[in-house]
This record gives sequence, C-alpha cells and structure tokens, in this order.
Amino acid sequence: MNYLDLRKALFAQKANELAHKAMDKIEEAKGKTALSLYHDYRFKLINPHDVPICDMSSINMEVLYGHEHFKVIDEQSGEETPYQLGFYARGRAFQILARLKPGEERVFRVKEIEAPEFMSSGRWAEKGHDTVCDLQRVFQKRLENGSRATPFDMENRFLRVRYEEGEGIVSIFDKQRELELVAPGAGTAFQPIYEVTRLGENQQLGRRDMGRNRKSIATRRCYGRMCGAKVLEEGPLYSRVELAYELEGAENCGLILTLYHHTPRLDVDFRLHKSSVWDPENLYLALPFNARTGEDVLWVDKSGCILRPRIDQLPGTCTDFYLLQNGVAIQKKDVSVLLGMRDMPLATMVEIKAHPIKLCGEEGVRNDDTLYAWLMNNFWETNFKASLGGFHQYRFTLALSEQRKPERLFRELEAINGGVTAFYQFDC
Repeated sequence: MNYLDLRKALFAQKANELAHKAMDKIEEAKGKTALSLYHDYRFKLINPHDVPICDMSSINMEVLYGHEHFKVIDEQSGEETPYQLGFYARGRAFQILARLKPGEERVFRVKEIEAPEFMSSGRWAEKGHDTVCDLQRVFQKRLENGSRATPFDMENRFLRVRYEEGEGIVSIFDKQRELELVAPGAGTAFQPIYEVTRLGENQQLGRRDMGRNRKSIATRRCYGRMCGAKVLEEGPLYSRVELAYELEGAENCGLILTLYHHTPRLDVDFRLHKSSVWDPENLYLALPFNARTGEDVLWVDKSGCILRPRIDQLPGTCTDFYLLQNGVAIQKKDVSVLLGMRDMPLATMVEIKAHPIKLCGEEGVRNDDTLYAWLMNNFWETNFKASLGGFHQYRFTLALSEQRKPERLFRELEAINGGVTAFYQFDC
C-alpha cells in the first residue's frame, strides 16, 4: 500500500507541475513580471470565465515594501477600489475587490497617500487593556456600518450566520429574502461526522461483510461538537472567524468561515489533523440546505451532463453517492443556493446509518434527502489512501444566485471555484 500511495502522489505531483507551467506561460503572455522593490505595486486581474464575476482576488506578499498609508486605484477608471490586507503563512495577502465582465482584464496600482489624522475614541474605547472587544453596542455599531463578526455570530447586509457552543452553525439566514437556508430538523451546517467500526484482527472479512453500506450496525458514530470561536479578521471586504470542534479520530479540527461583504457568499474551510486508524472509518461534512418540503430541487454536474439525482438517471442505478465536478445547486422558491466543492468531489445523500440499499426508481428514493460531503474513507484503496492520518483541508463555498437555469448556475459555480487570475505587473 505504501508503494501505491507513492505512485499516486507522483501522478499528482506531475499533474501539478504541468498545470503550474502552463499557468506561468499564460500569465507571462498576459504581462506578468517579477517582484520589484523600485516600482509602485501594480496588479493585473483577469476574469477567465464566460460569466461576470464579483470576487476577492488574493496576491501573497511577504513584505509590503515602502508603503504605510496608501489606496488602490483602478487604472482604467481612475477610481479608488476597496481592498483588505489579510494574512497567510509567510506574510500579508493583498485582497482586492474584483468586479469583472466575462474575459475582462483590469490593472490596479497602489498609490501612497498622506497619513490620516488620529481619530478620537471618545469617552470610551472599543477594547479594554486586554484587547478584547465584547460590548454589544460596539457590535451593533459595526453592523450599522456594514458588518460585524463576533464569537457568537457573523452578519452583513446579505447573510447572518449564527453558531452556538456545543452545536455549531445553527443558522445561515438570507436577510434580503428573509429565508432560513439551513433546513429545519436536519442538524447543523458543515458539522463534521466521524464513523469507525472496530473489527479486531480480521480486517478483510469484516470489511467484506459491510457490503455496499461501508458500515454496519456496530459502527460508532461521533458528531463534531463546537467548543470555541475566535474572530480572525474583520475589514471592508470580508470577515473571518475560526470555529474549533472536538471530534473523535482527529487531534485537531475546526472551520474557518469567511463572510464576503459585497456579494452573498460564505467560504468554509474545514481543517483537521487526522489520527491514523486501521479500522474501517468514514468522515462526512453535513450540508443540510435542501429542505424536504417538495419545493427544493437538487442538481449536480457530472462529467458531460447536469442532472437531478434520482430523477434524471437510469432505473436501478446507484443513489447513495455521486461523483461531482464543481458541486451542487439547490433551486428554492425564490433563490438558488450554490455549493462549491472544489476539493471534495464525492457526495452522499442517503441516511448515513447502515440501511437497506435502494436503487433509482424504488419507493422512498427522494431528490431532496439531506446532503453530505463524503470527505474520507479507507475502503476503496484505489481512490483513497489506506491510511488517512495527517493534515487535511477542504474548502466549500455557499453562494446565492437569482439564476434559475441549471446550465447558468453551474457556469457561475465553475467561476466561483476557479476565481480570478491575479499577478504582479510592474512598469519596466
């Protein structure tokens, strides 16, 4: 199995190398230059998709040389553009708001400005000497100014995300349509669920006896418990909060929530340090956004086609899990919910407990069953490592769209997953 793991890692590394070489050639042809210390920072943003995009481009910078007080100017229009300085492992991440038409290219420049005047804090400060801000009136004032992020919730003019200790994300509320997106009675959103079945010495026979369920009545199931919340960043483009979870089978586990302020979108990064376990195990992430009301319609994009699971497929075919391209789309009455799954193409929409297997066309097979991202298992050694231990990260995106045509929805979803192409373009 070690040889198989190494061989698959080699294939992935070669593919990654070829993709980056191809991307380098494209960016060079579009005007990419090396980092320079003697010129003003200048960035080029490109929308490579055939649909308009409102996204946040990110350019990693180890040091912001020579700039302390500045603004970002769109060279084509001459107007100031919103930006936010974030963080990554080696330094600062320059985030620029990108509103681009299909195929559009725009150049932005960092322009130095005079230092702003000091603002008085008035008769009271937002934070105490312990640097903690926990005053309700401060939270309310920030929301009135556009957005807020606290250890209890995140909110802007598009969405309100509420999380609770011991449970997790209990609500994602569409403020413009006054619509709760988390289906009632379906659990909490993006909750990790871990399963393990202790087999002892006879691993081969025990796995075979599980059949198509990939689990048994003896399987122990653990639901992640939220045990902490911390505000990481808060600015004009986005707010970011980290939720810590306790989960069996993982040394460390959590969600990073990024709420965008210029578009109805929430990015969720699931991170964990997985323990190495020999026994059969599964790891899921709950996506309870399709309510069983008869109104919601779930669509998925397969290789070469878009379909409604359990409706537009052949009778007698598998209904437990689906391999995806970009994610899923859920058509609700007044809005469509897009779920981008760029790092995890496998989803299941069946009860995760052991159950009799039903095929398409049989009684009780519905299109609006609760959806789960199937992050890990150690049953199919040809597709997954036999050992799942180590550090892992998966990104999901929840976005709202007014589009109703499935083809258009998945073009938008592809653009969300692909993002904006951004690079340095200094004057020579």
